[in-house]
Amino acid sequence: LYVREGNVWKYKQVNNIESLALSSEELYLLPYNKPGIAKMDSLGGLEWMLEDEQYYALEKDGDSYWLGSSENGLIHYTPNSETRETYYPDGPSSNFAYKLRFFGDKLYMLPGGRWANQLKRLGEVMIFENDTWRNIKNSRLLEMATNVLGEKHQVLDLMNVAQDPKDANHYFVTSYGTGMYEFMGDSIVAVHLPDNSELMSAVLKNPKFYTRTDALQYDDMGNLWLLNMSGEDSRNVHVITPNGDWSAYNIYYEQQIVPMHTAGDLLIDNRNSEWKWIPLLRANTGLILLDDNNTPTNPNDDHATYRNEWIDQNNNQILPTAIYTIAQDHDGVLWVGTQSGIFVIPSNVDFATSNACRRIIIPRNDGTNLGDYLLNNEQINEIKIDGANRIWVGTATSGVFLLKPVEDDVNNPNYYVETVAHFTTENSILPSNEILSIAIQESTGEVFIGTGGGLVSYMSDATTPQEDYSKAYVYPNPVTPMYQGYITFKELVSDTELRILDPNGNLVRIIHSEGGSAVWDGKNSSGNRVGSGVYTVLCNTRNGEQSGIIKVMILN
Repeated sequence: LYVREGNVWKYKQVNNIESLALSSEELYLLPYNKPGIAKMDSLGGLEWMLEDEQYYALEKDGDSYWLGSSENGLIHYTPNSETRETYYPDGPSSNFAYKLRFFGDKLYMLPGGRWANQLKRLGEVMIFENDTWRNIKNSRLLEMATNVLGEKHQVLDLMNVAQDPKDANHYFVTSYGTGMYEFMGDSIVAVHLPDNSELMSAVLKNPKFYTRTDALQYDDMGNLWLLNMSGEDSRNVHVITPNGDWSAYNIYYEQQIVPMHTAGDLLIDNRNSEWKWIPLLRANTGLILLDDNNTPTNPNDDHATYRNEWIDQNNNQILPTAIYTIAQDHDGVLWVGTQSGIFVIPSNVDFATSNACRRIIIPRNDGTNLGDYLLNNEQINEIKIDGANRIWVGTATSGVFLLKPVEDDVNNPNYYVETVAHFTTENSILPSNEILSIAIQESTGEVFIGTGGGLVSYMSDATTPQEDYSKAYVYPNPVTPMYQGYITFKELVSDTELRILDPNGNLVRIIHSEGGSAVWDGKNSSGNRVGSGVYTVLCNTRNGEQSGIIKVMILN
């Protein structure tokens, strides 16, 4: 700390200051990584107070203080009466949404991350359910992990989460260094490490800080698949059966072990659940397709293919140096996000025998019938598919893109996509253009976007389509005179055409669904708001095989 007296700067022996707070004629120091607040007198002496936790902000208010903390939110402290009032807003306890995952209508948020080594970001588990946030903070996680193991154990760099399909209260959370945590509700019931499980450490001399786990996913038989990044001779793939039995093995391609030092996520193919896709993020960058031959715990009959280069439709080589994300759309097409854009592997490509891929083209719409490669030279951090088979793309520096195929078949040489929306800090409430994660709530279509500066959500118009119209409904219903928003139709079959008829049976508007939802602005085809009455909405699929009727009352 330096203090200027007159024209002279004087050094004060105070180290590791997080920030300063000036109130009236008093100076307060908030130290870095140390609990308490120090008030400095005119001679440079320090008077310490509130040495129970670390504070990050202070504002004096008469005889009381407003304090900002990590553990207890906003605190109103009055020294004379020793009273403390805490205010914690309903929201996630961290602004760093590294991983977002939905299971049903429950959203998990983890503030993790990794690169060559740990980032040592404090672990927290944030859960959004029934419009309310529950935050399991690091101090609580540390306490529970220590109690379970009988010795102090850190909880750092939480990476991924998987919820038991048979028990919504039972879930696992991985970390990049401190093992895997098993939860029941909000409590840790086990910490899986090399000394009590099949997991292995990347550094044998310090296994509790180098037990690196990341992707995990339940298959349709209730087996939990888990990736464990460790040494050359270790077993990277783990399968935990519903009975709790472990199997661990390596993946071989052409009789050689495929090193998995930086494996990313794990995706189970929607065409064949025996196929598991594993992207290798950075070291040994590439993509693995593992066929477990319907025997997840027996690797002896598995078949694996590893590729690190592809050839696109114009015979250009694609050799990615990083693969950050993969997603599969409803047609089985695999979307791969790299350090410089996206390529896709069409559903008719046999990955085991072909390295063919396609680069997606965005039409210029300038009359030339030309186009440009999709997000060329953009780092793609996240790709998610919504209920209308549209593609949500999160970039490292350019915000979020929503893309929609123009043609239905990705195998068509003239396959294009169009940009439906592009969200940035300039045209939306995104707090940052650095997109870390995206999760979509299938029942509502709401899109949650995790950024380096916080979490936001966007109410999209696409939900997962239904098999028939038995649950179809509309809201609001009735539509009151004061209501000026969209009228929303839900629980529809994919690609539904909705013909809206007035009380006299006249056609006033035709709209189409996005996935399982459609929206109507309450206007006729001429752009005028319709009159009062009960409107009949005829719902039909594109092929005409299914139909349904919805009625909505409009009051104007």
